[in-house]
Amino acid sequence: MAKKSKKNKNNNQHYFTFPDYERVTPEIRKVINEIKNPFIFSYLIGFLSLVAGVILVILARYSSSGLLTIYYRIIGYAGIAYCIGSYFFTIRKNIAFNKFKKKDEFRIIWIYSDKKYQEFYDGLKKKQSGSSSLRFLIIIGVLAFLTLLLFLVMEPQERLVAIVFGAICIGIIFVTGYLIPRSYVFAAGRKPYISLIDDHEAYALGRFYKWEKGYVKFRVLDKAYGIDATEMRFTYQEKSMFGKKTPTFQVLIPNNDQYTLQFARKEAKRINKNRKHLNQNPKADDDFMDKAFQKLIGSSEE
Repeated sequence: MAKKSKKNKNNNQHYFTFPDYERVTPEIRKVINEIKNPFIFSYLIGFLSLVAGVILVILARYSSSGLLTIYYRIIGYAGIAYCIGSYFFTIRKNIAFNKFKKKDEFRIIWIYSDKKYQEFYDGLKKKQSGSSSLRFLIIIGVLAFLTLLLFLVMEPQERLVAIVFGAICIGIIFVTGYLIPRSYVFAAGRKPYISLIDDHEAYALGRFYKWEKGYVKFRVLDKAYGIDATEMRFTYQEKSMFGKKTPTFQVLIPNNDQYTLQFARKEAKRINKNRKHLNQNPKADDDFMDKAFQKLIGSSEE
């Protein structure tokens, strides 16, 4: 860590000198090497979409209804295309992450104490368990009803096709509406508890981020977390299979002492030079995964 330069102003304000980069020591390298692959869930989702797509394309061959055949093929090919596109971008990010881990220096290296991070993570889980599942259950119920209705009106030889189609639709809703938002919380709970931030890349809360432009705001954590802490909320621009998007992610500041907060603000000021190039209403560009996760957490701007 950087050394403090002790200077006072009015006997209560400290000024510090900060390094441009923090070196990775052998001890820190051991921690970095313990980081799990943050893309396992993305690979799994891509594989499931491929399986569902292939099943629907096969079902299209056994359907005597022309309209259903078209639906099966459209959704099936869309699932296969999603898998290909998802794997293309995920593999690229995975390669970038492997290079990122091997760096000898970063702008910010924060390793959290188990006690404080666990308190933060417990608050994250509480907010997840307290989130409403009513809308999700209603959608599943509607799909189950439509599947049953389709089963009753179809010819006996096509009823199995209706059941499989309904099961796949319910499975898609379950994955996108339930599993994906909770995967963020699951990733945040995986050790080691560390944040790494560089010029255009970061690893935080168990996930890897890479951006072209970005800016940072500071937010005080919601009281529901049960700890007095501040976070850096990054809004950034990246390329995805759906084009450019402007999602957000957060980095927990390990403590609220003057040195750490000034250091964080110095880095935020550097990143914020690109703010004028970004959409000033980034929420409009969040993808459905980021929006779903933001419903599980809360914070207030400082």
